[in-house]
Amino acid sequence: MSIGKLDMAEECLKYAVDYSGLLLLYSSLGDAQGISQLATLAKEQGKNNVAFLCLFVLGKLEDCLQLLVESNRIPEAALMVRSYLPSKVSEIVAIWRKDLSKEDLNEQATILSW
Repeated sequence: MSIGKLDMAEECLKYAVDYSGLLLLYSSLGDAQGISQLATLAKEQGKNNVAFLCLFVLGKLEDCLQLLVESNRIPEAALMVRSYLPSKVSEIVAIWRKDLSKEDLNEQATILSW
């Protein structure tokens, strides 16, 4: 990368399955299509942290939220909607309460209110 062979760098990062490196490369280049493809690939491979960052960089907040819920990161989803998607707060809090009830944390579910 330091000598400007970005195509080769991309190929090497793909071959090495270095999703973080690809995210760095694509975001540095402003390659929205590359970031979008990386989001899909990272999600398929269970690399949700990279997938989330890709979606967030692309401004796909609804997809970020869906990824958090699908990966059972409900508290993080609640914090995200509070900041970025306030219209979804009640929906996510309901999911969080239901999740706490499943885990026999009814007292915490009762306390949880926004």
